[in-house]
Amino acid sequence: MTPKQNSNQPYGSIEMKPTEVARERSASKRMIASLFNKTDHVPTVSLENYRTMNSYWYTAICLPEIIDELRKNNHNNASSHTAKHTNKLLKEKNLELMSNPAYIPDLAPCDFFDFQK
Repeated sequence: MTPKQNSNQPYGSIEMKPTEVARERSASKRMIASLFNKTDHVPTVSLENYRTMNSYWYTAICLPEIIDELRKNNHNNASSHTAKHTNKLLKEKNLELMSNPAYIPDLAPCDFFDFQK
């Protein structure tokens, strides 16, 4: 059985209206800093209203939130980690830096605690 046709349309040429799909609004992108100390993962810090991590954000916003949880801090050579402003704050707070681990391309140190043992 076919849908009802108008007499002016030839048989088999019924045009159906396209279905309109309502899309839900997707979540916006959020940048976070995932930090860890020698034995455990330190809670992540969101970069609210910041697009990139720079020395100002790292020293004024991120480190004050987590400084009590850090005993040793592991830095790579990111510009926000090597800036004079960052190094000055780390010396003032007497934070000891861990040496960088061997390069492991498949697993970044911040990803290590994402997997269950």
